[in-house]
Amino acid sequence: MKSIGTMVSLLIVGAAMGLILPSIDSTAAAEPSFTYTMPEGWKTGSAPGAVATATSPDNTVLVMIMEFANKKNLDALQIAQNQLKKIKYISVINPPTDVSKMKDRFSADSVAKVQLARERDDGIQVSYRAFIFVKKGTFVVIEAYATKEASEKVFNQANSVIENFRFK
Repeated sequence: MKSIGTMVSLLIVGAAMGLILPSIDSTAAAEPSFTYTMPEGWKTGSAPGAVATATSPDNTVLVMIMEFANKKNLDALQIAQNQLKKIKYISVINPPTDVSKMKDRFSADSVAKVQLARERDDGIQVSYRAFIFVKKGTFVVIEAYATKEASEKVFNQANSVIENFRFK
């Protein structure tokens, strides 16, 4: 039962604590403008506002992918910086960072990342990591929430979602 509770908690925290959903004035795209692959063996699903979600087999990591219209024509770093001002977090592990040197790899115009320590509604601390990809009038956010029990192997599997992301 603890595993189911953890999975439900991760899904709730993903919906409740999402970096982008509560504070960006944008609309989700109808058809994803990108391709992605979730790790093999992970439980896939969906959540409000998400294109896709996946939970690790041990329920320690939740990955969410969301796509939005970029109505304000911001670059990825601006989006990450704006959100950092609007959300609650315990500490900044890695501040919003422009990693657009990798933009060609993802067929993007700009790319940024941020990593925070956050607290779920149930009081459990999680590592929150987001990659933001911008292309023309669209931005995609890949969020990962990991509990301290997440193994390096599972954390690396979550990284594969980012590695396999590509705009069409």
